[in-house]
Amino acid sequence: MNLLKKQSGFALPLAILIAVVLIVAGGAGYYFYTTSQKQIDETADWKTYKNENYGFEVKYPLDLTAKDWALKTPNWSLLVYIGENKDIGDGAVSIGIEKEVNTLEQKSFFPFQVQIKDLEDVLIGEGNYKAKKFSYKGPAHEIPEEADFVEYFIEQSGHLYQIHYD
Repeated sequence: MNLLKKQSGFALPLAILIAVVLIVAGGAGYYFYTTSQKQIDETADWKTYKNENYGFEVKYPLDLTAKDWALKTPNWSLLVYIGENKDIGDGAVSIGIEKEVNTLEQKSFFPFQVQIKDLEDVLIGEGNYKAKKFSYKGPAHEIPEEADFVEYFIEQSGHLYQIHYD
């Protein structure tokens, strides 16, 4: 009889311990689930460049500007630089559409001696656009310093979009 009292006295603390563990585990699980669902948009306060003619938009930091220099360049239908833009080419990022270059087959990679088959297939942007990536670091044609850049090519709607990062 004494043994029975000891066993029943042990059951209540064990039940309470199990309940506490389940409550803590459930609360921790709920916390991690809800915090993982909240994604912080680090670009929420950035500016947006929107081009209605070509149907795209790009977000960029507040301290930079976006300017289309295509009117000053005869070979480009679109040439947007995102950067300080004190002069043409003064940007960390450019987005361009070269006139009469609608596919990668029409693009010249002079002086880099690159073939289309050497480009890497990637997905970029919120729309996961299929793109070809070209990276280069080394001596540059007619430039005294070495070049270091990445360029993406997207064939879309009869245009070859070229996105260049310095």
